[in-house]
Amino acid sequence: MQFAGPLVDIASIAARYEKPEDLYAADGVHPSKAGSLLIANHIASLAGELLSSRRDAVSSLSRWASRVFVIVVKML
Repeated sequence: MQFAGPLVDIASIAARYEKPEDLYAADGVHPSKAGSLLIANHIASLAGELLSSRRDAVSSLSRWASRVFVIVVKML
């Protein structure tokens, strides 16, 4: 199975905090409300980075296409 983007490793997010146990609900498995918010913010950040990198790629491709078009027009 292939994924379109990076997977979110909840354990690695929790490991960044002084008291990672606060990010989990009483069962120790599912995220607490604070943990859910943190994970949602992390996912939003990853999505923003992905969109930004795609915009840069599209912009570069657009500039390249413009240059090729100018060269072709000059050849005509």
